Amino acid sequence: MDSKDKQKFTHPLIDKVEREYLKILADNLRNGSLKLEEAKSHTREFLSLLPFSSFDDFKKKIYEFTLTKSLYQRIYLIILNYEEEIKTKNLLERMRALIKENNFEEALKVVANK
Repeated sequence: MDSKDKQKFTHPLIDKVEREYLKILADNLRNGSLKLEEAKSHTREFLSLLPFSSFDDFKKKIYEFTLTKSLYQRIYLIILNYEEEIKTKNLLERMRALIKENNFEEALKVVANK
């Protein structure tokens, strides 16, 4: 399977990360902390990450990109925050289901074992 046949992973978070990348890029070009040639180089490198084959691939590639380009660390934090929100949502759903069954002790154990 060549890279063109690789299944493309899509997720709304990718759009959010791409928008934030562009915002950081534009802000730093405007304030002069990034030169046009650097911006072009960063963008070529960012685009070379595409496409993503899975959420893990997306996370790994963005992490590696931000390791060498600390200016863009905020885009990796978006991914980490998303993961934390999902974990919290799942935890609350498990607790809610246990509480509906009047199983308060188990619901508290879910939180304690988090």
